[in-house]
Amino acid sequence: MLRRKWWLICGGVIALCGVMFLTGFFDKIPSLFDRWAEPRFIGHAYTVSRVFYEFAWRSVIPVHLSADHHIAETLIPPGVSYWAIPDKIAVFSAISFLVLAGVSVFLMWWEKTRFFGVCLFLYVATILFRVFYFIPEFMPEYRIYPGLPWFCLGAAILLAAIWQSITEASPRIPVIILLGIFIVLSAKRSFLWHDLDSLLADVLKQYPAQARAIWGLHERDALRGDWQKIIQRQNKEWPEVKNFFLSELQHQAPVRELPTGHFAMAEVGLTGQYALALAHVKNPMIALREMQQLEMLMRQLGMDSKGNTNRNIWGYYFHDKALILEMAGKYEEAFETLKLAEITDERQRDLKRIEKLSAQR
Repeated sequence: MLRRKWWLICGGVIALCGVMFLTGFFDKIPSLFDRWAEPRFIGHAYTVSRVFYEFAWRSVIPVHLSADHHIAETLIPPGVSYWAIPDKIAVFSAISFLVLAGVSVFLMWWEKTRFFGVCLFLYVATILFRVFYFIPEFMPEYRIYPGLPWFCLGAAILLAAIWQSITEASPRIPVIILLGIFIVLSAKRSFLWHDLDSLLADVLKQYPAQARAIWGLHERDALRGDWQKIIQRQNKEWPEVKNFFLSELQHQAPVRELPTGHFAMAEVGLTGQYALALAHVKNPMIALREMQQLEMLMRQLGMDSKGNTNRNIWGYYFHDKALILEMAGKYEEAFETLKLAEITDERQRDLKRIEKLSAQR
């Protein structure tokens, strides 16, 4: 049997190696063995397995999609066996996920189910590869897309086989009706992406604790110079989002945990935007007091401004504070503050401008 199908095996191995090379998997192999000893990495793998079933049906039916899903991460308590963690749903999902991958390989060997097995394997593989990318954004809407063609093709093969076993009539009318429903749902979803307010309102409707939605709206209004709208949103909507996050965090513990690092980054970013709005609408001194309170909060949360772990978060803080100091006419202090941030293209332009203003004094 192996001799007759050697070409299929070789083709599959070559295709798999090609995918692994293009995705940079080979570069990550040396660190993978060390990572398997880290509870956080195991928790990440469990989480990806858990959300697989939650999002599999969304690959075809465009309902309850979100531009920024807010997924709680499965926790691995210290000293607990990886198969004895409190999150039993995650354990069951991981086992069934591996079984499903095995079933797809088994189906590929049978001629009648080969194409369906290939589609199932490629769909599962696109999700399985997410285990090796340690990013706590488990299933944003766009990460469903790589597996979408294989899911649709496999579903078409399966539905066609079921239809033929039931009747000899043409499936044309049911297919047109089904496609029509999906087209309408997809079009309805697409319109949300044309308006940031509607898109992020949809995010907050599904995930009221998603702080990045508030941050995104703040950044949009800052670019427009609509500072009053930022102040109003910060005072009215932000406290509700933060309270909901803290409540949900307590509710999920100790089995799961919402992404606290992303929440902290969003809080720093949107508070900096709020301080900038205060500097424009009121005066820079009030804004600097707001930044002082933010710095105290960051240090209470254990964010080290000199370490690499939270360097990105501190970058947002230093950038916003430097802009406020610039507005206050403290150009030298603004220049020294902005130099503490990791320099991006935008910050480089601001740094040159502030340096020029400082030299003119």
